[in-house]
Amino acid sequence: MRAKSTGGPETPPQKKPRFTVSFAGLVIAAAALAAVYFAALFIARSGVRQETLAAPERKGLAASLGEIAKDSGDIVIAEDSRWRVVLDTGSLNIRVEDTVSGWIWNALPEDAANFPAAARSPLVIKYLGRDNTFYEWDAYTNVITPKQYTIERIKNGARIRFDFHESRSYRLGEYMPERISIARYEEAFEDRLEKKVLDGSIDAARAQAYRNALRAVYARDDGSNSYYNKFSGLPPASVVRTLVEFSGAVEYTTAELIRDSDEFGIAVIIEQPASFVIYMEAAFKDGELTVNIPVYEQQSGNDFYTLQNISVFPAFDAARAEENEGFIFVPDGAGMLISLDSYNSKYPDYNRPLYNNTLFDTKFEKSAFDEELHIPVFGMYRSDGRGFMGIIESGAELARIAVKLKSKNSARDGALYNAVYAHADTMQYSRVKIFGPYAADDARYLASTGLIPFDFTIRYRFYPEAAGYYAFARDYRDYLIRMNHLKPAYDNRPKLFLELAGAVTLWDTFLGVPFHPTVSMTTYRRAGEILDDLEGVPLAVNYKWGFNGGRMNFFGDKAKTVSVNGGAADLSALLSRSSPGGEIFMEASLMRVYRRQTVYNDKRFYALGYSGSSGFESGFNDVWYPDKTWYMPYDYALYYLVHPRYLSYITDRFLRGTEKYPNISLTDFGSHYYGSYNPRDIVDPVTANQSAVLTNLKKIAAEKKIALDNPNADKFTYAAYSLNVSRESGNYGVSYTSIPFRQLVMSGLTEFTTLDVNGARSSPEYFLLQALELGALPKFTVFAEKADVLINARISQYFAAEYGGAADTIKSLYEPYRAAFEKIGTKEIAGHETIAPNVFRTIYANGVKVLVNYNLYGVNAGPYKLGALGFMIEGAVGETY
Repeated sequence: MRAKSTGGPETPPQKKPRFTVSFAGLVIAAAALAAVYFAALFIARSGVRQETLAAPERKGLAASLGEIAKDSGDIVIAEDSRWRVVLDTGSLNIRVEDTVSGWIWNALPEDAANFPAAARSPLVIKYLGRDNTFYEWDAYTNVITPKQYTIERIKNGARIRFDFHESRSYRLGEYMPERISIARYEEAFEDRLEKKVLDGSIDAARAQAYRNALRAVYARDDGSNSYYNKFSGLPPASVVRTLVEFSGAVEYTTAELIRDSDEFGIAVIIEQPASFVIYMEAAFKDGELTVNIPVYEQQSGNDFYTLQNISVFPAFDAARAEENEGFIFVPDGAGMLISLDSYNSKYPDYNRPLYNNTLFDTKFEKSAFDEELHIPVFGMYRSDGRGFMGIIESGAELARIAVKLKSKNSARDGALYNAVYAHADTMQYSRVKIFGPYAADDARYLASTGLIPFDFTIRYRFYPEAAGYYAFARDYRDYLIRMNHLKPAYDNRPKLFLELAGAVTLWDTFLGVPFHPTVSMTTYRRAGEILDDLEGVPLAVNYKWGFNGGRMNFFGDKAKTVSVNGGAADLSALLSRSSPGGEIFMEASLMRVYRRQTVYNDKRFYALGYSGSSGFESGFNDVWYPDKTWYMPYDYALYYLVHPRYLSYITDRFLRGTEKYPNISLTDFGSHYYGSYNPRDIVDPVTANQSAVLTNLKKIAAEKKIALDNPNADKFTYAAYSLNVSRESGNYGVSYTSIPFRQLVMSGLTEFTTLDVNGARSSPEYFLLQALELGALPKFTVFAEKADVLINARISQYFAAEYGGAADTIKSLYEPYRAAFEKIGTKEIAGHETIAPNVFRTIYANGVKVLVNYNLYGVNAGPYKLGALGFMIEGAVGETY
């Protein structure tokens, strides 16, 4: 029993203090922490500068020097001491005459009656209606025949205003019902047709064509007592035209159409006719005809329709003799020749985009072609030495190159003529799958950019003699030198290019929990050991995956090295090995992001595709299985592009951290197609390329020596080295041979490498031939660690890159390379010719000639005998080694 206190009031027993937190308190604390976090995140994101991209420069319309009457016949629009250019004001043909040789080039065929309407047209246009239906008009039918054009003289040329105007629409729903009762079908169509036949208004043959068209389109549905249009889309164009004509022939009126459709609750919409005004300017100077279509000057008479594509002179200098000898040149991969008269019905017409400009539409598809088109040039030359070359001077970001081929065997096969020409999308579009790119449900909607304002400019150069791919390459190279104020330079050493792989991310699990450690395939110290082992071999080196997270990089707004590759002292020791002509580059990815950081985990920082989604649909594929499906997991295969409006912010911040790195290699500036397709903020590819990529590339090149991966023609003049340049062209079925057009253009403007020698399907001798033929640098990608590490990195393409296994190949290739170049002495090329398929001769500037045979069998080419994958060097004074 406890005793009572007698000294004042009773004191309650003391308890240890307790801290009690109510549920409401926890919520308040969590909310406070979240508020602090999101406030900090907001402040960090608000500091990321967004750039307003300047619109690319526009040429505008030239000053008018007065109108030319349409009935003026042939008018001379330009003339100098050698050339005479004549415009036929009736056909709108432009005839270029060389008064010295007597050769003539025609933009349109002179014997026009033997050509289809599209070939007789300076322009062919396609346009898209809001009903998601495409239409095509040729200028001959829609402008020239009805005389809906005007001509004005400009300096050294002429401007033509094409007034494409629809006098009669061919939208089937404006003439024929989607559904009609059986009784009305029989009365309005069948009975009226029979009456017209009986009274002689319609002959029997035409009546049968009408009946066939009706049967092709309409199906009977006894359940609803009606006939209905059984096509989910549009019937063939010929059937549509026949039924439109039929509605008039049987006097089926618009009032009847509305009444018959209303019976089934179907609304009939009658659109205003489509119309477009398009300007084309042609000016001639110094043996070149420049044709410009200022797309932004086009006028549409009905906003229901948007201009989608323009083809320019689709039969320029067409070859249609009974037998045609010569070649069409297209810049497919390294370059491709296609023989005239080589049409083969097994293969579709050649029609490919420049710069992979359909990427955002086709990124979930594996291309049927192994190579892309990197140079905006095309041409044709005949066996008599005459030819022309076209240079797409502006608008290449949206352009395609197309080929028409005649058959040797029958005029009924293929086209009636051989031609090569350019066309450009004035609006890009995609049919987006609603439920995702790999969904079984094929429901789609059409997304588009709307009209893109740009100049579509093609420069034609004429060759009265000695035309050929080497002449084209030489003159395009001279064009780049002139336009970019360049001075060619050559490093005549037999040098190799070595890529060293750094940090990769592994995909592993620990007790069933996934984790992604980063490991180094080649530390800086091990890289130095590899270079020690190759002492005496002239090398340029690129250290890959060294910045911002390595192989699966973060947002590239820093030049933060990856710790697993080594410390600052080891990196400094590696970089100190650079010397003129023996540079060490550090690779960076500024546009490409694999892993998003917290600050940048917002879709506004990334380029979006047509779906407008910032998730899976906006990703780009990095690796494909052989069966053309993706390599999994998506987290490895997918990367994202930084939004064009933030590229300057990234570039500026990156450059501030690169004082120690004079040589930078860029994975993505060279050829990655760029833009953003968020429907609320479209950055079109012309603006993205001209105002974001090129602007920042120039900025980097002003401070650093740079290497670019597989660059397009508008980029490689900024590169000291152009990496991974293929010697092949795409696998188009009627190709005659691949030619090194791209390398011939690059020669002296940028050093360029082959694809990787190690791990290639071809033997090292194949790459040695490229070095001797073109001065290409054989390239190897290696790492110091064992290749089995890559299994957990989901990487399959580098299993032949272990340095221990590649070292002997590197050294054994270098020795014959060095020995041969002692005899060649220079990389400056003065000529190149095809001796036979896959057999070529290079003429160097010092007179030395090198013959190479890329075939896997020996060949006898004239006086030359070459073994499989063999070469021969001819001395300048006839001595053969």
